[in-house]
Amino acid sequence: MKKELLKLLAAITAMCMLASFAGCSDDEDDDDDSKKSKSSVSDQEDDDDDDDDDDDDADVEKEEETTKKKGGKKSTTAPEEEEDTTEAKTAATKSADLYDYYSELDDAYNNNDVTKFVELDYNSAVWDGKGYVCRTNKDYDYEVYTFDASGNGKSIWSESTAGVDEDFYVEDIYFCAGNIYVVYEKYDDSILIKKYDSDGKEAGSITYSVKDAPEDIVVITANGEIVLADYWNEDFEQPYVISSDLKTITKIDQADKPLQHGLSEKITDYSNFLPVSYKSKVYLGDYGLYLDCSTGKWTECDLIDDDNTSFYMYGNIGQYLFNYYEVYDITTDQFIDDIPSFAYENYYGGAHHICHDYDSNKWCEYKVPSDAWYISDDDYLVKELGKETAYIYDLVYLDDTCYGVVDDYGIFIRTYENGNDESKEITAMLF
Repeated sequence: MKKELLKLLAAITAMCMLASFAGCSDDEDDDDDSKKSKSSVSDQEDDDDDDDDDDDDADVEKEEETTKKKGGKKSTTAPEEEEDTTEAKTAATKSADLYDYYSELDDAYNNNDVTKFVELDYNSAVWDGKGYVCRTNKDYDYEVYTFDASGNGKSIWSESTAGVDEDFYVEDIYFCAGNIYVVYEKYDDSILIKKYDSDGKEAGSITYSVKDAPEDIVVITANGEIVLADYWNEDFEQPYVISSDLKTITKIDQADKPLQHGLSEKITDYSNFLPVSYKSKVYLGDYGLYLDCSTGKWTECDLIDDDNTSFYMYGNIGQYLFNYYEVYDITTDQFIDDIPSFAYENYYGGAHHICHDYDSNKWCEYKVPSDAWYISDDDYLVKELGKETAYIYDLVYLDDTCYGVVDDYGIFIRTYENGNDESKEITAMLF
């Protein structure tokens, strides 16, 4: 019995030991599973990190590849710096726009559809790259000379101050669109007008009585029509137009001056035509009207407005008429804003202004923005050029590189670059 009891206790002990061993084994399995799980998560995180690194490397490689294709370097500019650069480029573009008006001026300077009417016996003229001057020669004859920038000078017309015969004498000499118009007056009150081309060859003539038409030429058009008027003669309270072939004289109807309340009155003063024309159009500066000489019709235009009782033109460059603060385009009959009113002075073509400094007697080149107030500001000075001591109002400005000097000895071509350095001037002709 005792032995059997001992065997039973031994069996129970063995079973307890087996159960204890089994529990330990389960704990170890759980620990292994936990370790495996943790290892799996860690491995996944490492894989994700590796993937991110791979993505970053791929992005870098892609950016570098794109940069190489563009032939540049990888940008390291901060957003603020890029914004500043953009603003600087915008400002530079805006600044460049301030000089665009020079191209419009240059086109207008060479526009032969627009011409200026010049009293040649008092002033010089420039047409199609050539200068024209009229002088009294040593024989006391009137003589017209022409010359160009290359120094080709010659006399193209001369006439005795006594005129073509004992009856006719030279009264006036005009120039327009490359042609010379000489007005002769006869003692019996007849008028003879002769037209000469740019080579001095006679191109037409007309004779009429001062009882039939006014004796004064007030303007000549680019197309060659001649406008006559006489403010002091009550018999001629309207203009007359001589055709471009100098064959006929046409009496033009009086123009109407608009008043208030829809009223109007007839204009009797036609002495104030502006000395410039566009094809056959000429302008009355006091009334805001233009006359088409080819049709004889008047047209109201915007030359004057409520703020201006008249348009005082102090100069023109081609179709652009300049007064003190406005610019008017006679090809469109509108005031324009893209060309500054100061631009007329000292402009002879090109993309700059050439001014003469009275203190140093030097020519100076300026490049002036359209928002400036005046030209000769040191901020706009490009460079100083040659020295010139001659009276600049007697010079003939051929273009933006050279000018003519006319004195008692002859005609000489000088450049702004060299000024009055006589060793570098060109002799066009000697008198």
